[in-house]
Amino acid sequence: MEKEGRKIRILYAEDEAETREVYRDNLIAMGYDVCAVEDGDQAVEMYKHEDFDLLLLDVVLPGKQGDEILKWLRSRGDRTPVVIFSSTNKHTLLIDEGYEADEYIDKAISLSEFKTRLEKVLNHAWGKGMVDRLTDRVSFNRLTFVLTVDGKDYQLNYMPGRILSILCSNRDKGIAPGDLCMQIWNRHPEKDNDDSLIDELRSYISYIRKLVEKDPRIKLKKIRGENYILNIMA
Repeated sequence: MEKEGRKIRILYAEDEAETREVYRDNLIAMGYDVCAVEDGDQAVEMYKHEDFDLLLLDVVLPGKQGDEILKWLRSRGDRTPVVIFSSTNKHTLLIDEGYEADEYIDKAISLSEFKTRLEKVLNHAWGKGMVDRLTDRVSFNRLTFVLTVDGKDYQLNYMPGRILSILCSNRDKGIAPGDLCMQIWNRHPEKDNDDSLIDELRSYISYIRKLVEKDPRIKLKKIRGENYILNIMA
């Protein structure tokens, strides 16, 4: 998932090592940039020095507790989305005190439901203006990487989602394959003498093309044998 051409950054505070590792790895697999810390004091210090798009907090933490971090943020007028991810019902006290988080997720929830509810928070907070309506039949959400064709949602993985997001941002002029590779892998097939990048890119382009060209008005092609472009006919 992306915001303004980069991965969504999540600050995740969880003191249980196994839980922290499992959810950190799953969040990374979902396409997020994740900074995982084991106590509340680390979370606050990290937040002071780096930019994050969402905080995922356990309530019971060494150092500052999750509810204390939430209160600290809101008392500063900071409306960065906060998700309380805990097995305690202490969040009811937060609501009573007027420090309501954006979402409360019980640790007993399934991974698929966790993913859905997290995306809902992010889409509400950052998703405005992130949907490209290519035609009346096809739209693409650059935040969640959901491509909708004729009412059916296709959840793209990070690489095809990233590529389609870049193509949507360059609809008027297109983008050269080498420049696409640089934005995706920070490597250039010619400068780095790596033809495998082009082969991998072609594979992703082929996959995206099969989906978007379900509407015959959309063509994902190369113009003048060079730039990839999303050509949308009126």
